[in-house]
Amino acid sequence: MVGIDAKNKHILDRKYICPIFTLILRDPVQLSKCGHRQCQSCFEAQHEITIKCQQCQSETSRTEILLDRGFQNDMKLIHIDCSFCEWTETS
Repeated sequence: MVGIDAKNKHILDRKYICPIFTLILRDPVQLSKCGHRQCQSCFEAQHEITIKCQQCQSETSRTEILLDRGFQNDMKLIHIDCSFCEWTETS
């Protein structure tokens, strides 16, 4: 499942936006070579041995991609307004 579309994504820090589909990160993974993130589903859709970062073009081996639970916990603190319904996520 790709990232989350939100009415207020344009006001969020870009670090919360997946560079692949420009949606809010869902299950973020971190590329260990550069530290940038993308959605886990975006990572899994890439079948290459090395993953090229969409932001800086550095390459990271698939074995060096990390599920970023700490960043995911930080994301629970941001306010998200769903684009498709009245659901709102706040802490």
